[in-house]
Amino acid sequence: MNLLFAPVAQIRINRTNSEKNYPWPQELADSLKQAGHALLQVGAAGEKQYADRFRSNPSWKDLEGMIEECDSFVSVDTFLQHFAWLKRKRGIVIFSQTDPLIFGHPDFHICLVKDRKYLRQGWRQFDTFEGLELNDEAFVSPIEVLKSLDSLQVAH
Repeated sequence: MNLLFAPVAQIRINRTNSEKNYPWPQELADSLKQAGHALLQVGAAGEKQYADRFRSNPSWKDLEGMIEECDSFVSVDTFLQHFAWLKRKRGIVIFSQTDPLIFGHPDFHICLVKDRKYLRQGWRQFDTFEGLELNDEAFVSPIEVLKSLDSLQVAH
């Protein structure tokens, strides 16, 4: 499967890593490649490259073309999942502290959350992410992502 891959969220205003960034991006990329998937990583300039192909700072038109070119995508909770939903491209979205029932299009995408105990509570779901810390424990493992991708393939 040809996958658009976005394991990193936008850099925060305070220039620290986002709590949405997947803590094991290289392991996930390697697992996906070993399973026979081709990856095209999309991200910001200066972001570390984990896939063989990388496109930084694409225009809206370029991103639309990349979504159309790929069979599906694997992404953390970023703009990509919303844009893919708009373009009717199903994918895997990895969540940590954001509630996928609110922000994930769970009726369309496969939304992965390790445990709801890690989610921000109440009104904090709608607060900014500035000041939140990355919690590796809040993410599913690369193996869980790979298993979910297998179920997405069956659903196609």
